[in-house]
Amino acid sequence: MRFFDLDKIQRNSGVSNKYLLTSVVAMRARKISEDKGGLPSDERLRGEKFISTALSELENDLLSVTYDIPGIEGGESIDEPEIEEE
Repeated sequence: MRFFDLDKIQRNSGVSNKYLLTSVVAMRARKISEDKGGLPSDERLRGEKFISTALSELENDLLSVTYDIPGIEGGESIDEPEIEEE
């Protein structure tokens, strides 16, 4: 089992709090789960959990997190942040 420094991941990702970080990681893990066939074969063979893969991507700056805040620069109200793969 691999352990992650969530405080470091939070600081590096620019996510403002741990609750939001948890949501972002869960959303990414769900997306990876749905796109299992789209993962590179080395990731599938490692047998790494989807949560660990999502955390690794954030830790290694392979994901960027963007979200709109209503009322700021014409932001629209959305329920969940968007995650972009780099």
